[in-house]
Amino acid sequence: MLPAPAGIFRSLHEQLAGVVGQDFFRQLVRNLAVALDVEYAFVTVRKPQDSNHLLLVAGWHVNRAAAGGNELQIENTPAARTLLEGQLWCEDETAAAYPKDRWLRKHGVRAFCAVAIPGLDGRALGHLGIMSRQAFQASDELFAALRALALRAAAELRRRHLDDIQRLTAIKFAASFRISPCILGVLELENNQCTDINPAVERLLGYSPAESIGRNIRDLGLWGNPQACDEILQELKAGGRVLNYDIELRTYTGETRHGRLCAETMEFGQRQYALFSIIDDTDYRATTDDLYARDTVYRTLFNAESNPVLLFAIGEDGHLSDTFIEANDAACQSLGYTLEEFKKLTPMELSQSKDWNDIGSKLLKEHSAVIESSLHCKSGALLNCEVHAWLVTTAGGRAALFLCRDLGRLTSGIINIDDAESNYRSMFEHALEGIYESSTDGLLIEANPALARILGYDTSAEMIASGLNIASRVYVRQEQRAELLRRLEQYGHYANQEFQVFRRDGTTIWVCDNARAVKDSNGQVLRYAGTLQDITARKRAEEALVRSEEKYRTLVDMSQDGVFLSQSGKYVYVNRAFAYMLGYESEEIAGLHITDIVLASNHF
Repeated sequence: MLPAPAGIFRSLHEQLAGVVGQDFFRQLVRNLAVALDVEYAFVTVRKPQDSNHLLLVAGWHVNRAAAGGNELQIENTPAARTLLEGQLWCEDETAAAYPKDRWLRKHGVRAFCAVAIPGLDGRALGHLGIMSRQAFQASDELFAALRALALRAAAELRRRHLDDIQRLTAIKFAASFRISPCILGVLELENNQCTDINPAVERLLGYSPAESIGRNIRDLGLWGNPQACDEILQELKAGGRVLNYDIELRTYTGETRHGRLCAETMEFGQRQYALFSIIDDTDYRATTDDLYARDTVYRTLFNAESNPVLLFAIGEDGHLSDTFIEANDAACQSLGYTLEEFKKLTPMELSQSKDWNDIGSKLLKEHSAVIESSLHCKSGALLNCEVHAWLVTTAGGRAALFLCRDLGRLTSGIINIDDAESNYRSMFEHALEGIYESSTDGLLIEANPALARILGYDTSAEMIASGLNIASRVYVRQEQRAELLRRLEQYGHYANQEFQVFRRDGTTIWVCDNARAVKDSNGQVLRYAGTLQDITARKRAEEALVRSEEKYRTLVDMSQDGVFLSQSGKYVYVNRAFAYMLGYESEEIAGLHITDIVLASNHF
């Protein structure tokens, strides 16, 4: 083959001047094959995340277009040398020179001429070339023309890649916008008109997107305080951003809700818009307020006890851990320590008696215990106590609650047997936890007022008189009862079992149950005794926190700004935008050290 005249290549460039996208590649290979009178012309690109394969962008195969997207192996083919050396010309016997390339042999390819398509980083994106069943000689003019076409192909590949990114970003944003659990919307700042809002506004507030879009944002009925809307708009227009603005919302039915608003301005088509999000945190606030109120009541009752009360965590091995949790005012007065000093004490620094050391293991088995022990006061004196201990459940796990009664007062006659019974009854009546005894078939024998309140009764006497049967009328899931009875039969006790129960009015709550089997001298079960805590508020708080985290994660994941969290120099979390900037998948970066990314970036 003779070198093609310069006019042919000039004509090629003119034909492709106004063509872009996939049409450019289709016309390129067709016009190139026709102009040079060869059977094959092609453009390829490296397969993402696979350096051993190429993808066919466009091809011309003996007077017809070849289907794009075909996958080609690089190893032991002319493509490998082209990508490595930048160009390759085989005048004749190409199939024989590459015997492992079955495609060349199958189609009888003799001549091959190709150049690499350059990337911005110097690494070849793919290659562009021609093949023929006839031998031919390549010329400098041919290679120069192919390199010029390869530069144009590189620009089109980059344009296509950016278009794909924009298209994917738009799809992701549209999906995130549609399914987001928080309210997302777009506002035109010139007239404060809502141009778009997602379906969450109807799920949370009862307003449909159709009746919201096109209206002035201030005129929407969702503002509990319209003046707040004016302040937000002023701040947004002045500073371009509003973060975590506390707002009051009004639902379609007139109910008041609370939320936090974030907004940021952007320019599109020479107009100013604002993208805003509203997170409804009403339930979270209510749960937090309820927890605070309960904590206030608990602390008041805790400090009202005249005897020292201590709370220590219990380790997995049953020993009292060094984690001090709480002490009441009476403990500080009797033992002479401040609350801050108590936090620095370990259980063993208060007492070295064997019973005291072993009480944690005993509580795990029996859930309650009574021992005598001498506690070390700050002054060096010893306080001889009768220690009543119970196994309780806290937010951090299992703990031991100690009620320490001064034996000096007991033996001096200040407290007699009747007083002891009265004190026990007072603790039973005023305990925050529900305390109960039941028959083996589930009938309540005894219960304190706390249990009655938990299950929705006015008094414990009313609840017992009603003939409440735990087995048939309390458990939301009946199989839970069978599992707990199996544990009592096998182990004699169970602890920290969380499940749902029915209250008197039919509503459900979450509880944490600890129970043991009370047996006679022959090992026969007489009854069951245990304690019950209402943990509904904690469960709701956990659920609210999970929902809040999901809302924030959704916003971060859909953000076009790169976001990452690191701890001790390692990436703990990265969003998709950050991963894409560095050429990774999000899952690949998590766990890597920051220097791994920095060094890799410097290397390339």
